[in-house]
Amino acid sequence: LAGEAVGADRGFVLLYDAESARWRPDALAAWRAAGLDESSPSLDSDAIGQVSQTVLREALDSRRAVSLDVAASDARFERAESLVAQHVQSVVCAPLLLAGEGRALGALYVDRRHAGAGPFAAADRELLVTVAAQAARVIEKEQLEAARARAEKLALLGTMVGRIAHELKNPLYNVRGTAENLLARLDAGEVPDDLRQRVERVLGGVDRAETRMQSLLRFARPGGGARTPVDLARVLTAAAVDCAPRFQEAGVELLRDYPRGLRVNADAEALEQVFSNLLVNAAQALAAAERGGRVWIAAETQCRLESTPDWVEVRVEDDGPGIAAADLPRLFEDFFTTRAGRGGSGLGLAICRHLVAEHRGSLSAANRAEGGARFTVGLPLLAAD
Repeated sequence: LAGEAVGADRGFVLLYDAESARWRPDALAAWRAAGLDESSPSLDSDAIGQVSQTVLREALDSRRAVSLDVAASDARFERAESLVAQHVQSVVCAPLLLAGEGRALGALYVDRRHAGAGPFAAADRELLVTVAAQAARVIEKEQLEAARARAEKLALLGTMVGRIAHELKNPLYNVRGTAENLLARLDAGEVPDDLRQRVERVLGGVDRAETRMQSLLRFARPGGGARTPVDLARVLTAAAVDCAPRFQEAGVELLRDYPRGLRVNADAEALEQVFSNLLVNAAQALAAAERGGRVWIAAETQCRLESTPDWVEVRVEDDGPGIAAADLPRLFEDFFTTRAGRGGSGLGLAICRHLVAEHRGSLSAANRAEGGARFTVGLPLLAAD
């Protein structure tokens, strides 16, 4: 309504994630004036790619509304190629500021693109600033309510996980003691050598169970494990090897495409858990379809803030049935599962997103145009030596 009132051609309400220092790719709200020959932007589209990053950054950094008249020729933004490419004539971008705090939750961005469009009037700019302030209060209230609900869920989960960890600790200790004792007997030549591999697999399973338990505890009590520079390819390969039996059982082919030498600052075990979970989910989706299929895991670098690659996206894709449209918005919610009655706890993807966020990364899901699902993990890269 605000966009229509000021005669804007397009408008977006965009949210900024201060923790990751990035704009969220999807718009909280978006609209396009009737009569334009372009299709209307949808709420799940890549809205951040349809606006000027330079203008957004200026509004966020200055904590003031940015107003450009005939934007393509404005000297302050002469390097903002997106303004020229999208034929933008004028822009107003007002930060969503919390009164008294100076903290910005996002921005209200409107522009005019049709030929001959005049600048926004001073009254228009004042109206948009007022609307942005009101929107900030509403968004803050909703975020606080969501955080309170999440805290209540996590409190319940913390109690549950604490009990699970307590119950698992002694059995795992006993299993480890038994396995280590058997290995000692193997070294003494008391049993055939082919049993060694089985016992070593048992120990590996115990290690993974302990890692999963610690991850659950981290999820309930945020903090995270120690991080060191690691080669992402080693993490992805370890996850693929760990999941190989699941793929063989499901009759699913796993294809890998990622280079070595992509270094990230990470808790390697936590990231391995993330990618193992995504791979297993893909295999399970194809197994449920009972027709085999393929899963791809690939990595691609990007230049976001630097001239050299500073970001890597790892995509896990499958050619299965995809994700129901109604499930996509809730996919990463705590306790939400698409596998009710088939062993789904509703925590796997929530834990994955939590672990990725601890690494200042992002995790998103979408359906592939050619069919199947795509999960994308974005992580900051360490600078090359």
